[in-house]
Amino acid sequence: MEDKLPFVFEKNTIVINSGIFLSSGTGHHPKRLISSYELIFIRSGTLSIAEEDEYFELNEGDYLILYPGRVHYGTRDFDKTLSFYWVNFDILEKADMSMEFHLERFGHSSRPTVIIDLFNMLQSNQESGYSYEPVKQMLFALIICEMTRPKQDDESIGQSIVWASRAQAFIRTHFSEQITRNSIAFSIGCSADYLGRIFQKVYHKKISDMIHDNRIKRAGELLTSSARSVSDIAEECGYLDIRSFRLQFKLRYGITPQQYRSRNTR
Repeated sequence: MEDKLPFVFEKNTIVINSGIFLSSGTGHHPKRLISSYELIFIRSGTLSIAEEDEYFELNEGDYLILYPGRVHYGTRDFDKTLSFYWVNFDILEKADMSMEFHLERFGHSSRPTVIIDLFNMLQSNQESGYSYEPVKQMLFALIICEMTRPKQDDESIGQSIVWASRAQAFIRTHFSEQITRNSIAFSIGCSADYLGRIFQKVYHKKISDMIHDNRIKRAGELLTSSARSVSDIAEECGYLDIRSFRLQFKLRYGITPQQYRSRNTR
């Protein structure tokens, strides 16, 4: 009996290079003509790009395949929140394959967080100083496989609760900071659009409203337990604009912060 078993994976693609782009909010995608295919997957923000005379507006979770020998270029300056993964690859002569996937040139992924994890693994393998070629090629195959996954109409209830609970816990401990749906999603490793959707489903309110709820609750406690000024309390609770603080406070308590203090302080 042999000590080693042979595993053979047929493939018809080869990864040349890959990376991640993080926008600084300036410039736009350069005009380029490349000799390989390029897969772009949007992690956050918006990318406006054209190939020859076709124009694309790519948003979070969208992907696009650029073709070799065709000029592509940016049509607008980079979104300051833009980040995307890219992979240069070639397609070899077709091999005998037991499984074959057909990927639309442009589309939206049904599980963007899974694809982000795979891209991160691909980056880690490449940047480790010892890029293991079989792993690189298989990770790319998994990315393509995930992009062809049919969209599910019903979100997993259990998974939705997990992500929503993580976001809620993050809000409870960071509400005094300048947090947003996007920054929360990035911190817990989730797609912002997906998080916003399942958070609404689980808690029946928007993430922004939950942030305000936590801030105003804390403000009410400080108003009745200290003699600090309203503006100081507003700032400590995460409000840089006193007018916004007063508006959110009155929406929740029906009175101004000063009136709340007068009625609840003995």
